[in-house]
Amino acid sequence: MKLRFVLSVFLVTFGTFLVGCKSEDEKIVKSITVTVSDLPNLSLDEKIDLYEIKVIEDRAEPSYDSSFFYKLSIVCSSASPVSLDLTELGITTIESSSIFIDCIVLQGIKLPDSLTTIGSSAFSGCISLKSIEMPDSVTTIEMYAFSGCTSLKSVEIPDSVTQIEMYAFSGCTSLKSVEIPDSVTAIGSNVFSDCTSLQNVEISASLTTIGGYAFYGCTSLKSIEIPDSVTTIGSGAFSGCTSLKTVEIPDSVTTIIEGVFANCTSLQSVEIPDSVTAIKGGSISLGFYGAFSGCTSLKSVEIPDSVTSIGTGAFANCTSLQNVEISASLTTIGEYAFYGCTSLKSVYIPASVTTIEKNAFKECTNLLSVVFEDIEGWSPQVSNLVETTKLLVLGYSFTKS
Repeated sequence: MKLRFVLSVFLVTFGTFLVGCKSEDEKIVKSITVTVSDLPNLSLDEKIDLYEIKVIEDRAEPSYDSSFFYKLSIVCSSASPVSLDLTELGITTIESSSIFIDCIVLQGIKLPDSLTTIGSSAFSGCISLKSIEMPDSVTTIEMYAFSGCTSLKSVEIPDSVTQIEMYAFSGCTSLKSVEIPDSVTAIGSNVFSDCTSLQNVEISASLTTIGGYAFYGCTSLKSIEIPDSVTTIGSGAFSGCTSLKTVEIPDSVTTIIEGVFANCTSLQSVEIPDSVTAIKGGSISLGFYGAFSGCTSLKSVEIPDSVTSIGTGAFANCTSLQNVEISASLTTIGEYAFYGCTSLKSVYIPASVTTIEKNAFKECTNLLSVVFEDIEGWSPQVSNLVETTKLLVLGYSFTKS
C-alpha cells in the first residue's frame, strides 16, 4: 500500500511512467512521457512479458488496477539486472524514499536534464548500482540519497550542485574517488563515511565547511589536501581513516575539534598552523575521543604559540609519540591529554602553563623527565624532578597560583 501511494503521487505529480523492454542480457527500463491532461489508464496484459507495460487509452479517467502495482513492485526485487533511462522524463525531483529505494537489481541510471533535486534516500540501498549520470541541472543531493550503494565505483558531481547533505554517499564501499566541485561550499556530516575503498578526494577551493564524520572510516584514504578556504572541520571528520599518513591543516582553521583525526593509526606527522588557538578534547566515555587520540604512528608534534589549551584526551594513546614541543602560550593541559603515550620520554612545561589536569600524563610508562620552566607557585611542588614525574605518571593534577 505504501508503494502504491508513493507511485501514485509520482505519476500524478510528474505525469510520467516507466515502461520496460526486454533484451538478451538485462531488462532495460525506458521512459515515455504522459502529460497530466491526457493521463491514460494503465494496466497489464497478462500475456506479455512481466517487464512490458501496455498503455490503454480507452478510458477518460485514469485508474490503476492492483495487478499493475503488484507487477511493478517486483521489478526491483527480481533476479534480473535493470538499468534505468530517465532522460526523457520531465521531472525536477526524485522524491524522498522513492520507488527506487532498496532496488537491489538496479545497475545503472541516466537522469533527465530537468532534474534539480535528488531526494533523501532516493537510491539508498541500491546495492547493484555501478554508475550514475547526473545532469548539470542538479543543485541538491539530499541526505542518504545514495547511502549503501555498495557497488558504486565512481560518481561525477556536476558544477551545478551547491548542497550535499548528510550521509549522501555513506557506505558506498566500492567508491574509489570523488571530486567536489567549486559550487559546493559545505558538505554535511557523514557524507562519505564508511566509504572503505575511497582513495582520492579532490576538495573544491570554495569549500568552507567539512561536516562532522564526513570521511569517518574511509580506511583506504592515504592523504588529503584541505584547501585554505576551509574554516571549519567538524568533529570526527577524518576519524578512523586508518591509511591516512599525512595531513596539512590550512591557516584558515582556528580550532581543531574533538576527534577530527582520532584513530588515524597510520598518521605519522601533522603540521598545526599558527592560526589554531585550541586543540579540543573529547568525551572520556567515548574512549578519549580527542583530536588526535589513538594515532598510534604519530611520532612527534609541535604545538604552535597560538594554542592556549589542549583538551581532554587530545593525544591519548598515541603510543609512538616521542617528542612534544609545547607552545610558550599554552595555559592548560587537559585531563588525559597525553594518557598512554608510552614512547614519550621527556616533556618541557613552559612558564605559561598554569594547569595540568588529572591524568594528563597517566600511563606514560617511559616518561623519565618533566622539566618545568617555572617551578614557583605549583601545587604540589615541582622542585623534585623525579618525584614530580612519578606523580604525573600516576595521574596527579598540578596547578599554579
